[in-house]
Amino acid sequence: MRFKILFLIISFIFINSCVSPTAATIENNFYGTYISTDIILQQDHLYVKIDANGILTWFGNSEVSDPPTGDSLTIISNDFISGVNPNYSFQNIDITGSLVFLDERVKVTFYRNKPPYVNAQSITCVLVK
Repeated sequence: MRFKILFLIISFIFINSCVSPTAATIENNFYGTYISTDIILQQDHLYVKIDANGILTWFGNSEVSDPPTGDSLTIISNDFISGVNPNYSFQNIDITGSLVFLDERVKVTFYRNKPPYVNAQSITCVLVK
């Protein structure tokens, strides 16, 4: 009998530790479009848009624009974001990275798993709208 109880307790602890972390929603005071302060890809800047649906990333010129359509846009839904204010991480089939929010700036580190392949470390982006 004692072995059954011990087995059940150990099984419960094991199964409970295997639960995946809950997805996190980025706080709405960080919502907006951010652009990198430096050129990241050839002549393009990195754009990061945060909203209630998750994170959008794309590359574009220094004139602030709306997100493009098609393969040049990377979408990370809230299901693939975890963390607590102000540090968040994200990962899906297209991109892996992290965000650290600092007032009206965000520090972005990411690796893009589809063309154009990019491995970017500590990119500072500023809020533009």
